[in-house]
Amino acid sequence: MRQLSWIAKAYLGFWYAAGAITLGYVVLQQRPGGKAELPLLLAASGYFCSRKIRLAPFPRGAGGKERVAQLSIGSMVTLATLFMLGPGAAVIVDAFGTLCESFYPARKRWYVAAFNISSLAAITFVAGKLYVAMHGNVGPDWSKVALTSLSGLNAWAMLAAVLTYFVLNTFSVAFIVGLANGRGALATWLENSSWSLSIFVAAGSLAAGFALLYQQYRPLSVLLLPIVVVVLKAYDFYEARLEEQAERQRESESHIAELEGRRKELQDLLTSAVECFATAIDAKDRYARPHLNRVRSYAVAIAKKLGYTDEAFLEGLRHAAALHDIGKLGVPETVLNKAGPFNAEERIRMNRHTIIGAEILAPINFPWPVIPIVRSHHEWWNGQGYPDGLAGEEIPLGARILTVVDVFDALSSDRPYRTALSREEAAAFIRSRAGTQFDPRVVDAFMELLSDPAFVHQVESEQDRYSLHVDSTTGGEPLSPGTEGHPLPPADRRSSVLESIRQANQEMIALYEVAQSMGSTLNLDATYRILLGKVEKTLGFTSAAIYMVDDRSHNLTAVASAGTHQLALAGATLRTDAGPVSQCVRSGQPALGARATEGFRDPSMAVQLQDLQSVMVAPVVLGGQVQGAIALYHVQSGFYTEDHLQVLTMVANHASMVIQNAKQYEYTRELAMADPLTGLANPRRLFSQLEQEIAQAAANGKPLNVLFIDVDGFKSVNDTCGHSRGDEVLRDIAAIIRSHVRETDLVARYAGDEFVVVFCGASHARARDAANHIQLDVRAYSQLHGLDHSFGVSFGIASFPDDGSDVRSLIEVADNRMYANKYDRKSLRLPDAVPEPTQRILLD
Repeated sequence: MRQLSWIAKAYLGFWYAAGAITLGYVVLQQRPGGKAELPLLLAASGYFCSRKIRLAPFPRGAGGKERVAQLSIGSMVTLATLFMLGPGAAVIVDAFGTLCESFYPARKRWYVAAFNISSLAAITFVAGKLYVAMHGNVGPDWSKVALTSLSGLNAWAMLAAVLTYFVLNTFSVAFIVGLANGRGALATWLENSSWSLSIFVAAGSLAAGFALLYQQYRPLSVLLLPIVVVVLKAYDFYEARLEEQAERQRESESHIAELEGRRKELQDLLTSAVECFATAIDAKDRYARPHLNRVRSYAVAIAKKLGYTDEAFLEGLRHAAALHDIGKLGVPETVLNKAGPFNAEERIRMNRHTIIGAEILAPINFPWPVIPIVRSHHEWWNGQGYPDGLAGEEIPLGARILTVVDVFDALSSDRPYRTALSREEAAAFIRSRAGTQFDPRVVDAFMELLSDPAFVHQVESEQDRYSLHVDSTTGGEPLSPGTEGHPLPPADRRSSVLESIRQANQEMIALYEVAQSMGSTLNLDATYRILLGKVEKTLGFTSAAIYMVDDRSHNLTAVASAGTHQLALAGATLRTDAGPVSQCVRSGQPALGARATEGFRDPSMAVQLQDLQSVMVAPVVLGGQVQGAIALYHVQSGFYTEDHLQVLTMVANHASMVIQNAKQYEYTRELAMADPLTGLANPRRLFSQLEQEIAQAAANGKPLNVLFIDVDGFKSVNDTCGHSRGDEVLRDIAAIIRSHVRETDLVARYAGDEFVVVFCGASHARARDAANHIQLDVRAYSQLHGLDHSFGVSFGIASFPDDGSDVRSLIEVADNRMYANKYDRKSLRLPDAVPEPTQRILLD
């Protein structure tokens, strides 16, 4: 009640006062007659207070709500009391019945119950007064109304009372409802109550009939009351049965609606599954997405052009067009994306995709003819197609339609192995195959459609209608000039699901090709060459280089290069403080840039590489540390994108492991061929390499000399100073020997205190000069460190081919000459002073 407006509260107060005055007046002033009948009528009013008999529904009102006419038994009892016993008794009976209705079948709020009791009491009294005034035959206390017949005056009096009771009753309710809902009272009354006037008049007529029967045949009317009760009970039972039937009908309708909803959900689910399958095809083949959409549009248009409008057939054709290449899931990506013609084995694997597709879809119980179309969409009209060799009308119509549009769109689209044909060229090819590969009737219908520019434009503009939105196949825009050369920032927007899947597929293909090729060798140089070759095929470049950190100088040096500027980049070194490659190595992050020539130590590189406008760099991580980078250069500005960089990063990560394995292999190989004490070559490497050098010297005629060196007095060093000091002396002698030979000469530790030097392409005089200097430096080393006066070295030289033509003969001759030199040294006294050149060498 707190929510009611003050007008509504005032209106309720008016009726509360009117009802209280009426009830007080009736109780204090009136002396109702019919003391015997009044208890019965009160009981009937209490019993029938909430009873209403449903009649036929009226036409729907505003808002489409059904309006059902109801006959109020309580109002009939009130009117019958009015006609039988007068207004006073009618007010008491009506008030009692309304009071009972306030508690049964549901308890009403107090202010609602008070409004109903007070308003109906006042309305009944007003209607009763009108009836008595018009009747004219009443007692002095208005307690009796002599209703002896339905005369004209009596009928008008009863009609006036019924109308007054109806209008005041319904309008009083409409007024308070209108106030609560913010609508006018009249509009509310016209919408909700006016249409039931005739029903209420009928109820008043029944009440009048019962009153007349009571006046004329009182015993009969008393007997009639049990019959009325029985009839009403029967009506209750009948109404309950009707309600049960209506409830079952509602449940059936609800169940039907639920089944229809589930059917729609299943159909939508199936359609979604089709879209998922189509997405999977897209992920396998970057050309599939627009192809599938156009094929679907073309196929449905041809079917309608041929007069096939059955929705089930068209729906099946739509789904078959989306799924016709689902069998390609069973074809390797290397075959699908091969940039060249298939060999016989690859052709067989590709041709099986129709069978694979039908088998994939077989467990799905499509409500449309999908699987036969998928299986047969590569059959030929003349029976030369696959997989079943069907011909003519044996081929399902949907497959015949799909064959035409599939070939047409494939011809007019780019493929890895060829460029696209024009629409006219593709259409001419289709026409040339009518009657052999294609159904002529389908070809004619398709040619008519292609001649309509509006249709072609509609297909092209709606090709994305059934598929997920994706970006262009390049996958994003190039970085702006302000960000070139900096590490790649996080993406500002989420890539679409389909593009992400396709990108992952491209990465997998690139990694597969790199792994397949690079796993074939452990040679480091060959690994670099293979890596650049596969990167060129996958991503493309004008030039490329692999930079690694040099172990000695710690500079970034190009260990491999390829492309247009291969010679210029070979062996190039970079500064560590400038340029995109150095920045990538320092930060460990991939980078895109335009400053391709920045960072080279040689200033001339800027001129040699001036045509390169974009660079992409990915780090090479070995042992958890960035040890180099792969750099791709291109002449086109902004050629490389974030997607390219992502693929290169994946390739570099995999290549890092391969490079590390190759470096480890070479390191292990060097250890197997090196002396662990001095780091010189061991006898195994000596014999292996000397054999190769002999073969090359025999082939090109260049000189080859072998120097054999033995340390004199070394045993005394071990005996007097210990083996640790002896090892140190051997390392120092090895360093002295290396200081007098070229980088291309081979120095080996042959035995405990014996060394061998192989001079490749050097004369005998050059070898003897180096041996003399080594002998003098060792002598100076002995005096400087206070070694025994007998400490020194003896040497012998053998020349190819004069002294031998194989490894053992050359070493044997050099060994013999070393012993001759040892004998000569023991019989001669060497000068104690160290020559100036030797002194300079020792101080250095």
